[in-house]
Amino acid sequence: MAELSVTITRFLDDRPGCVACEFADANGEMRSFLAGATAVSEHPLSAESSYPRVGRIACRVEAEWGDQSGLDLARVVLEDGDGGEASYVILASDLR
Repeated sequence: MAELSVTITRFLDDRPGCVACEFADANGEMRSFLAGATAVSEHPLSAESSYPRVGRIACRVEAEWGDQSGLDLARVVLEDGDGGEASYVILASDLR
């Protein structure tokens, strides 16, 4: 499974072990989501950790292609905490 680079923006005091994250889609629109700290960081996180910080989230790559301007793009699927899925087009360089 691939990983999408994200920015971990803050620890949620009202939801222990949960952090707020964001990434930019291929159009530069910021996308935000909540995730368990262990899902996005290999380091322990807490309210005292420094933010923002780099993270990653597992994703499924559905397709990759190049557009007419020469950008390499990918369509990825992220699972949400409720068992649903969301699909985004991102720059392929944001995958690890």
